[in-house]
Amino acid sequence: GFAGLGTTVVRGIRYSHASGRHEGGEEQAAASGDPAALAEDAVEALAKLVERFDRADTPYEAKRRPHTAFRSAYRFDPYEHLARLKEWATAPGEDDAG
Repeated sequence: GFAGLGTTVVRGIRYSHASGRHEGGEEQAAASGDPAALAEDAVEALAKLVERFDRADTPYEAKRRPHTAFRSAYRFDPYEHLARLKEWATAPGEDDAG
């Protein structure tokens, strides 16, 4: 779509927060370090994650990031009802039927 632009070297990674309030937003450094090294690290981490979930013995957790550090990030989860966690929490387990 943009013929003739060629390639360029990424010199930094920025986070831009756009908002209709007050000054309209902000921009800040999103990462420190060499962008090429960060990209390489991200590809390696993704490959490890894919390898982990490609194993049959790796469970897929029903609740996203259950650790307490993420509690405020997921105060409202629009997909939580799809996991039916509340149903499972109140249903008797296999060990209880005896």
